[in-house]
Amino acid sequence: MFSKLCYPISLVESTIKKFSQDQTKNQVPLTANENERSPVYLKIPYKDQTSANKVRRNLNSLSCKINVNIKAVLTSKKLAEILSTKKKKTPIVNNQRIVYRFQCDLCGASYVGYTARHLHQRVAEHKRSAIGKHLASEHNRDNAFPIHHLFKTLKKCKNK
Repeated sequence: MFSKLCYPISLVESTIKKFSQDQTKNQVPLTANENERSPVYLKIPYKDQTSANKVRRNLNSLSCKINVNIKAVLTSKKLAEILSTKKKKTPIVNNQRIVYRFQCDLCGASYVGYTARHLHQRVAEHKRSAIGKHLASEHNRDNAFPIHHLFKTLKKCKNK
């Protein structure tokens, strides 16, 4: 029935296995009327209303055949999971109190330093320092060229 409704086989098998384990752990107690048992709830992911109706209909007919009151509980993702926005990570240049490394992408020259300020402030200063001079003299890059991507954080520090 579930494969005709295009449910994944792994989901169906895991649900059946969980149901079987729950049945062996918790025997369904008989109610006052010996022929009626308390309902057994089967948790199934919601796909669409047509599938939900078919599942309920088929479970009702199955319930009559095996003399167990089976009820489907259709679940869906929580609205918060669907609408949640991922918190943006701050760019690496906004980090502060870090040990950082400059790595020239053309020749492999490198520089390791520490700053307690935001890295983007230190990068701006490096455009006028030995790093900027290196890029201008060795690779004919002017100081306006963006170099933020050449800096990597090696370690975040709590203090100097």
